[in-house]
Amino acid sequence: MSNSRVAALVLAVIALLIAGMMLDFYWDCRLLKGGTMKDCMPGRPGPTGLH
Repeated sequence: MSNSRVAALVLAVIALLIAGMMLDFYWDCRLLKGGTMKDCMPGRPGPTGLH
């Protein structure tokens, strides 16, 4: 395997980990507060109709 392939693989794994952590935080917030995405992530305004 070349270095570029290894780098791409590492980046993909890191991106998946970050996405998983954000989803966990979002669902924990939804369950605890029963709020929308706006309530959970004040820095990121988004559509309120998102599930």
